Amino acid sequence: MKRLLCVALALLVLFSSLTLFSCKKDEGVCIEEYTIVIPENADLSTKYSAECLSSLLFEKTGKTVGICLDSEPEREKEILLGETSREESQISLALDNGQYTIFTSEDKIVLRGYEIYIGSACYALASAYGAISGDKIYTSKLPSEPCAYTYSAPNAYSSVIFMIGDGMGEAHIQMAEEKAEFSFIAKSFPSKATSITRSLSVINGDASFTDSAASATAMATGYKTINGYIGIDKDLNPLKNVRELAHEQGAKTAVISTDLITGATPSSYMCHDASRDNDEALTEQINALVQSGAIDYCQGDVGDELTTHTKTALNQISQNNSAFFVMIEEGIIDKKAHSKDAQGVIDTVKRFNDAIAYATQFTLMHPEVALIVTADHETGNLVPTTPGKYYFGSFNHTNKNVPIFALGAGTAELNEQKIENTVLAQFCARAYSSAPFGDSTVYE
Repeated sequence: MKRLLCVALALLVLFSSLTLFSCKKDEGVCIEEYTIVIPENADLSTKYSAECLSSLLFEKTGKTVGICLDSEPEREKEILLGETSREESQISLALDNGQYTIFTSEDKIVLRGYEIYIGSACYALASAYGAISGDKIYTSKLPSEPCAYTYSAPNAYSSVIFMIGDGMGEAHIQMAEEKAEFSFIAKSFPSKATSITRSLSVINGDASFTDSAASATAMATGYKTINGYIGIDKDLNPLKNVRELAHEQGAKTAVISTDLITGATPSSYMCHDASRDNDEALTEQINALVQSGAIDYCQGDVGDELTTHTKTALNQISQNNSAFFVMIEEGIIDKKAHSKDAQGVIDTVKRFNDAIAYATQFTLMHPEVALIVTADHETGNLVPTTPGKYYFGSFNHTNKNVPIFALGAGTAELNEQKIENTVLAQFCARAYSSAPFGDSTVYE
């Protein structure tokens, strides 16, 4: 009997110890103890998701989380992005388009996503599960097993990233993908549409094709106008552009271009003039905006620093959860197509793709943002001929419809639509005001 009592007592003590251990409170780990780890050969989505996650964690905690490659020595506490060489990253769960997973394993946090949707896993870590409080992360609030979750964007949006590939048609993208062997990131977006680019000059029979001034003005103001006009209607009246509307409503604004800042596209988001060639007047108007603080970030002729300026502008104008509008243009696709420079088109589409990749991950981690990628018109009448061969049929612009790719809040309404380019301005404007914006005319 005495022996039985001793055994019972021992079992009671063991059970009590196990119960206390299992109920032990998760006291959290300072976020600085973690390191973000990405594969040594990480694709653009994984690379930029790491940068955006690090920025987002700093916004939330005030602490910096470093980034390293999986070829570097293993740390005790790691956030594993993508298919790293770490054992915990090797999962059997198959993810479909739009899906991601997040879970913890020992001292590792594993984030995986289908193509671009690695960013959704990053957002889940930073916000969705409430696992981060103060400067600590509480892994007990995260799933302990891999499970597929599906990306879903809200309907309401308060900020817009609007990206324009000047002169970029479907064939320009296809040729660049084939020849440079990369995937155009925006083709992974859930919403795709088509934009009608003809200007009022074309509709009136006064021109054969639109120019960048008229097409950019349409996308900026919601009104079709005459070729060569910047931010004004056919009667020379100034038209409010969406960047001005955003600024009036207290949002931060930015304009970035690889073209000169007085180029037709960036000017249409800042200026009002009867001639795109009036450099002196356009420069004066832009300088006045910058000096008065009416625009928060303004950079032209950025060349190969397009992604760098995209990062800087987005992180600057989104501080303190500010609403914002930014127009980002790759303006040199058009110039290369005008001269039938196929390699130049390939290089500039690829450069544009890099900036899109960063904006994509930023958007997935900021659910109030809508991201639009499109073109103002097609240049060069580029067509595929035999497999792997492409032919420029013109030195000029055309009235071909151009693609629209959309991701993020509110963009589902654009999916599978064929719309006048003016509708894009109206979509952007609804982020800042419910008042009517632009012209709703549907042209035959």
